Amino acid sequence: MRTRWIVNGLLAAGVVALAALFWFSRTAPEPEPQPVSRVTGDAIHHMTVRYGNHLVELSRDNPQSPWRMTTPINARPDPARVDALLQFAAAVPERRYARDGIDPATTGVADPVLTVRYNDQAPIAIGNPGPTSRRHYVRTAHALLLVAVPDIADPASNGLNYVDPQLLAPDDRLTRLTLPRMTLKKADDGTWQAAPAAQAGDRVATRATVRAWQHATARSVVAADAARARIARVTLGFSDAPTRHLDVIARTPELILRDPERDIDYHLAPNHAPPMLDMQHPESLGRNRRSKSRIPLTDSR
Repeated sequence: MRTRWIVNGLLAAGVVALAALFWFSRTAPEPEPQPVSRVTGDAIHHMTVRYGNHLVELSRDNPQSPWRMTTPINARPDPARVDALLQFAAAVPERRYARDGIDPATTGVADPVLTVRYNDQAPIAIGNPGPTSRRHYVRTAHALLLVAVPDIADPASNGLNYVDPQLLAPDDRLTRLTLPRMTLKKADDGTWQAAPAAQAGDRVATRATVRAWQHATARSVVAADAARARIARVTLGFSDAPTRHLDVIARTPELILRDPERDIDYHLAPNHAPPMLDMQHPESLGRNRRSKSRIPLTDSR
């Protein structure tokens, strides 16, 4: 009996020893990768981008609220730019260095191309391209990083490249569209009607004109050119928002529409002018050859 106890004790001691050996020799788990910013995703409610003398500020009340640009103007921001900023905050660096581990002349973070700030966190400096393709040196309050930087800002811009180039938001409820010589109105049954009837054309062209406005997207958004006066005005009415005016500045070589409230010009491709202003649409031209091919574009002050 005593011998059995001794054997059992030795076996138990062996098991404990093996367990201890396994515990102390195990591989420590890899630490979770740290993103560029300490705040990411829904926790972000304010973002600032500064490059040169230009400043862009974006904010939202809560994660379910839409983002708004508050600087340099009050406007709806480009969703692609907003997404790029949020992706940059959550990006995992390719490499991590000591904060001052590389000569600033190499990294460019002492005089950065631009800085980004999330909420009230310290600014994040974006410097020169790094040794690998499409990577930049980025310095935070704690480290120097090598990170893939998305299209956050154009140093040649004045911040207006953050304005949404789409004229109308997807959820805008357009109910009335007053063109230079034509008015389109949404009826109670959801159909669109044009007046005067003599110039209205068919319903297909009416619906196509509304869709052209709902999907129109500018190639660029720039500060209004004060030297150019309007040649006509378009008025947009909504069921859930104030009336909006857009001035027609030019049709060629670009269609230029001005938002006088924000003092900005939308530059669109010239082929937007016929469907948006004249109710001309390729699919309806064959049916309407006998009718007047173009509605005169005059100032409707």
